[in-house]
Amino acid sequence: MKLRSVCKSKIHHAIVTGADLNYAGSIGIDKALMQLTDIGPGEQVSVWNINNGQRIETYAIELPEGSGQVVVNGAAARHFQPGDAVIIVAFCLADEPVIPQMIVVDEQNKVVEGKGIKGSRAKDRCEGQGATSKGCLREQAPLASARSGTARAKRGTRRLAPWLQIPTP
Repeated sequence: MKLRSVCKSKIHHAIVTGADLNYAGSIGIDKALMQLTDIGPGEQVSVWNINNGQRIETYAIELPEGSGQVVVNGAAARHFQPGDAVIIVAFCLADEPVIPQMIVVDEQNKVVEGKGIKGSRAKDRCEGQGATSKGCLREQAPLASARSGTARAKRGTRRLAPWLQIPTP
């Protein structure tokens, strides 16, 4: 048996809503986003800052469900500021293919796209986060953002990115 480290969970383009230098580490994530992507409390995650290229590894803690909060704590707060776009990824060791649970969120950290979301109520779970049906998959309307200088606002209409199109085993 050969174990490989593979992506199991991904929250793409989350917007940092807070940064607390004096908190003892971690990243706080809206509980609903953690549940959709199967990230558990205390689980190790990688956080990649799209704005400045910084990358950290830390552990996830739950924030109130539906709050849309993503808060970077501890020393990493020096490199992650409110308004920064981030990618949050969790990996697992597996000896067989894993279908990653991936979501893309908007500027309020509400789900607009998803892939691999498990469970018979996945459709309802995604719709509760602001996405339409089809298991979270939809084309998003053009983005109107006060943060017009960001790459997100310049993109306009977007579809599920090709790198999210992971073949199912």
